[in-house]
Amino acid sequence: MDHEENYRDSALKKIGKNVVNLQRLESLLKSVIALANLQFDDADTLNQSVIENQKRVSQFTLGGLVSEFENNLDSTRDQGQLKTDYSFSILLEPEFIQDRVAAFRYIAKERNGLIHHRLSSFNENSNDSCKELIAFLDEQDRRLKPEFEILNDIITDLKSVGRLPA
Repeated sequence: MDHEENYRDSALKKIGKNVVNLQRLESLLKSVIALANLQFDDADTLNQSVIENQKRVSQFTLGGLVSEFENNLDSTRDQGQLKTDYSFSILLEPEFIQDRVAAFRYIAKERNGLIHHRLSSFNENSNDSCKELIAFLDEQDRRLKPEFEILNDIITDLKSVGRLPA
């Protein structure tokens, strides 16, 4: 395998890795949002509430998910009057929300740039183009990992509560 082919193969593998990681991050964000604000009367309506929330967020874009995250997990928002016997809400500190929202917005912007612009101008037959994309993808992956871990920790903590559906 020649040197040029190595760069091309490496760039294509990294594209796949980053796209998969972006999708995983989006999936975790959907899970957190689906569990963020549940209202229920009993175990059956809890499960139904989770299913309804999952359906609701399933079609959201990454940008829409960031807005939902910001609006639904802020501990300073007005809780209002409960309409059911029980509720479960994830409330996070405003600074934490602001940091995550900024990171998620940047990730969404980068994801859109990668998918809609950078890949269309990528020349897999050019070593320079491959090297440039590889450097970008490596840096993007480094930025994704902490956010992925934070969301994964939130989901793990929620599952450890024991009463929420997995």
